[in-house]
Amino acid sequence: VNTREARRIQDLERRSGVRFTMGRIPLGRDICEKQLYAMVEKMVRVEVNRQEIEPYLPPVYKTLRHLDKEELIQRFVSVEFNRFLDYYRHSEDLNAARTADRKPRAKSQRIPGKPMQRLFINVGRMDNIREGAIVRLICEKAGIGSDKIGQIQLKREYSLFDVDKEVAARVIKSLKGARLDKRKVDIRFADAAKPGTKKKKKP
Repeated sequence: VNTREARRIQDLERRSGVRFTMGRIPLGRDICEKQLYAMVEKMVRVEVNRQEIEPYLPPVYKTLRHLDKEELIQRFVSVEFNRFLDYYRHSEDLNAARTADRKPRAKSQRIPGKPMQRLFINVGRMDNIREGAIVRLICEKAGIGSDKIGQIQLKREYSLFDVDKEVAARVIKSLKGARLDKRKVDIRFADAAKPGTKKKKKP
């Protein structure tokens, strides 16, 4: 189902008295993992025809002799895994958000006129992070709606975003130790966290 159909499902549940279980479409990272393990299992089960390949092995052994076991495994895995990553790197989450889940929208719905506080987060474009992922993380961890979040500026190594001043401290506290795509995030007040800036000493 898509986002629009999710509301129809809820209506159907109320009318029929039947509860549907929501399944999730795998994310790109999940697919990469499955394909990698399938490739390794295929390698383990492959039948080795020693008589046929024996004449070709000496130059192969010679080429690989400087690699230890761990390096050999890492390089073997990377041959296919790098291809998987390139293919699924920018894949989007195709799952529809249900109203009952209170999932935030990718774009914030800021209420004009409210005082905002700018915050810093240590993820940016080089981490393949999008604005929607930051919005979802903040809303889920801090328990606020996307209307409390304002403009998001993605930089190369970090990002800046505005939140309702009333919930700024709550957002920082709630996201302490949180992870985004397995990376530990650090959120602070932007004035005290801009890279390359130092606080001026008082005379």
